[in-house]
Amino acid sequence: SSVVAVRGSGPTTFVLISGMIGGVSGFRRLASLLESENRVVTIDPYRLAADSADVTFAALAPYVDTVLGELGVDSARVVGHAHGTGVALRLAANSPARVSAL
Repeated sequence: SSVVAVRGSGPTTFVLISGMIGGVSGFRRLASLLESENRVVTIDPYRLAADSADVTFAALAPYVDTVLGELGVDSARVVGHAHGTGVALRLAANSPARVSAL
């Protein structure tokens, strides 16, 4: 499974942030429902930080923010699963312009 997956296209971007278990593939069904009319970016923040010992929400959110910047995501509806929710909350707190809904 990949660390970041981008599927679909459309005016609205959904960012799906996985928890420690399940990764990108854990969002497969939800992503397939959303991708017909939306851009869907699925991110496994724990695999992004595989080389780091610091996997706190505060440490993982900047990794996600960097990926979203590289993908040109300016405003997204962000969904977190399990520990990914903590990452999503920290992302919204640190980069409020990038998160239109949580």
